Amino acid sequence: MASQASQSQAPAENLHEQTPVIVRPLPKVVFFYPAMLVSIIAAFGTYLDEPHRGIYGAAFMIVFGINLLAVGFDITHTVALGGGLTFLVALFGALYANEYFNVVGWLREITSHIHLYANPQFYAIFALLIFITELIALMIAMLDYWVITPNEIIHRHGVPRNVERMPAPQVRVNKEIQDVLEYLLLQSGKLILHGSDMGQAIVLDNVARVNHKEARIQRLLGAMQVDVVEVDHGVNA
Repeated sequence: MASQASQSQAPAENLHEQTPVIVRPLPKVVFFYPAMLVSIIAAFGTYLDEPHRGIYGAAFMIVFGINLLAVGFDITHTVALGGGLTFLVALFGALYANEYFNVVGWLREITSHIHLYANPQFYAIFALLIFITELIALMIAMLDYWVITPNEIIHRHGVPRNVERMPAPQVRVNKEIQDVLEYLLLQSGKLILHGSDMGQAIVLDNVARVNHKEARIQRLLGAMQVDVVEVDHGVNA
């Protein structure tokens, strides 16, 4: 009974490994979801706790600034990322502390004219705009995706559906994680697909959970190679 169960489980696992992998590259706008979340918090915070609206404004500016860095630049080193984030937090924290404790008098004179806050309506509309933009971007990503099989790469896109089939025997995949911030936000990275009959490599940017996708593709290709070896072995026998 145990051997029968193990034999039935093996084909099921093999079938799962041979399932085609769907890859959906995402637009850069999806990385603005932290700014959307903090703007929602700031909207409620400034409405319910108006005396401390400066805290919510400073938090919004920090998160929004980090989002701009994530979208505008490729931060390739974790050390640079940690140093930049520490500098931003320390800067805003020092300015906020100096506002209340007057550690540096001339600096307080300068910062007293800077008011980092807005009304709740601003934060709410900002969050709504990002939500609508990301929703449209995700809908487009649902219609524009790639299907990876061991011998073929299929590109489905547009309405009505356009299908491009590219024979690609011996598909190989490479993974690149160029931006540390983008990886922290969505575990995203770049997948590069190579094939023996492909004129040029296919580059898929901003793939969420890139490690998971790459592992699934590697298992898919590995399972098919094992099957070929077993068939050749049976013929030789």
